[in-house]
Amino acid sequence: GISFLDNSSTKWTIGNDGSTDEFHMRVGYGVYGVTDEFSLNSAGNLTLLDDTASSGTQGGSIRLVSNDGAAMADDERLGSIEFAGAEDGSNTITVGARIDAICDAGWSASENGAALLFYTTDGNASQSEALRLDSDQLAVFAGGITSTAAANAFGTTDFNNAAITNVGDID
Repeated sequence: GISFLDNSSTKWTIGNDGSTDEFHMRVGYGVYGVTDEFSLNSAGNLTLLDDTASSGTQGGSIRLVSNDGAAMADDERLGSIEFAGAEDGSNTITVGARIDAICDAGWSASENGAALLFYTTDGNASQSEALRLDSDQLAVFAGGITSTAAANAFGTTDFNNAAITNVGDID
């Protein structure tokens, strides 16, 4: 591996541990091991590790950032996670589902509204929005909501202070 030092103290180490097909990166250590902060292997498994004491504010984290030097505008995408696979023997990769984070307002020092959009794929790689969770904490489903549970499986439902809006037919 290659180590980057500062005042003779290892700050970063990158490379292969020699016994596996994994690429490793460590911060503040000189030897690879079970506490690597980042590892990626040929099977496509990515591991990000937070080895600090666990709490409500700790844990592995991925941060997707959009920054072109200007404030984010309404409907601009902050980031996306795609789930894809091969549709044939020629390595044609098609997205089966994805999650997008978009701004649902222009951003400023006092406004950072965002929504999560969940997409599914049907037919020939045709992606469509299935669910939107917006900054007003509303869930908007593109299709009907189906439950296979008995009507009283979850006990009594309290609809006080709840708003149910019909945007289509209720069967």
